[in-house]
Amino acid sequence: MSTGAAPLPKAVEIAIVGGGIAGIATAYYLARRGLPVLVFEKGRIAGEQSSRNWGWLRVQGRDPREIPAAMESLRLWRGISQEIGRDIGFHQGGIAYLGETEADMAHYEDWCALARDHGLDTRVLGASETCALIGDPVGRGRIIGALYTPSDARAEPELAVPALAEAAEKIGVRIERNCAVRAVTTAAGRVTGVITEKGPLACQAVVLAAGAWSALLCRGLGISLPQLSVRATVARTERAKLVTQSGVWGARVSFRRHRDGGYNIAASGNHRFDIGWNHVRHIAAFRKLMRQSVNLQSSYGLARHPVSLLHGNGRIDPEKPSPFEACRVLDPAPDPGALRQMQRAFTELYPAFENLKLVKTWAGMIDVLPDAIPAIGPYPGCPGLYLLTGLSGHGFGFGLGAGALLAQSIAEGRAKLDLSAFRPERFEEGAPIEPYTSL
Repeated sequence: MSTGAAPLPKAVEIAIVGGGIAGIATAYYLARRGLPVLVFEKGRIAGEQSSRNWGWLRVQGRDPREIPAAMESLRLWRGISQEIGRDIGFHQGGIAYLGETEADMAHYEDWCALARDHGLDTRVLGASETCALIGDPVGRGRIIGALYTPSDARAEPELAVPALAEAAEKIGVRIERNCAVRAVTTAAGRVTGVITEKGPLACQAVVLAAGAWSALLCRGLGISLPQLSVRATVARTERAKLVTQSGVWGARVSFRRHRDGGYNIAASGNHRFDIGWNHVRHIAAFRKLMRQSVNLQSSYGLARHPVSLLHGNGRIDPEKPSPFEACRVLDPAPDPGALRQMQRAFTELYPAFENLKLVKTWAGMIDVLPDAIPAIGPYPGCPGLYLLTGLSGHGFGFGLGAGALLAQSIAEGRAKLDLSAFRPERFEEGAPIEPYTSL
């Protein structure tokens, strides 16, 4: 394991910026193909959203453009624990989306038709089946059915990504922790290397997998990536009786069993939109997503330090300390209103949990693109530059497969699945922005 004590090499074939699920998965699968890789992480592995998400590994409910890659990702998740010899808390208990209106159920029927086209085991449940699945909640009068995919699963993010990073190091990946990349260097329009806080490094290719920080790095290359961020609040309860092994999404609260016997819970419709300079630049591109997403509309506020560092106005001087060093781990405060909402909604469903204590609360920044699907692949205006970012709240479950597919694309020139819908340059082409679902 690299501690950062050894000096940087002068060159490596591929440099990856970001030690979350996207960057680590890409590094792991590149190394399995025998390619030399060096990962730069400004703080700790999975310190930001990759350890702060719900832990769902789902195909259900995804944008139709994402379904094949999401299926590939879930296939890899099923086998990765055995492959790397580590327990990551993987459990295949399914995921259920609760329906409270006829419009909900009509949407679920439509998605179920997509699922059948892809051979998934998704089905629409009636009220009695749904309530039996999720432990016969007291609030069952509001529940008229659900969309349910038994093959969907969960894992523990705080275990999974560090375990994958260790496995990557064992097969030759070098990981520089606490080492920020300040800029990507180019000559004659193509990538030549990176400038880090420890000095320059020459490379043939750079993968930007820096989550919410990706847009700031792109601006240093003159690329205006329309990426914004929303703050999501999550909590974990103390140990409680088992009501269901399925992940459950509802209009007011979502939850899933944690391996320690408690529940991870979140207020489904309460994400905070912290406004900064980057939002002013790209707000027009997000109008359609904002209109259809209650999550983005639920709470607004001015971005404060350290979140404000994401929205730097201007280029970074690579010879001076950068925002990446000023914020090693982006650790935004949980939203008190969201915490109150999730506790209230959870106990409305399960009154027996009324006095259940929250043992941990946290928040993370979800990086979002205007169509709520990722940017994956080469950036054609800068040969040698690859993006894997904008995972839009879907990144933990999707990231393993996305990393594997990008690694194949880098190594072989193309991936086994069509990634054209995720091409990073699509926003510059003037194509219609069509988000399928809200966040």
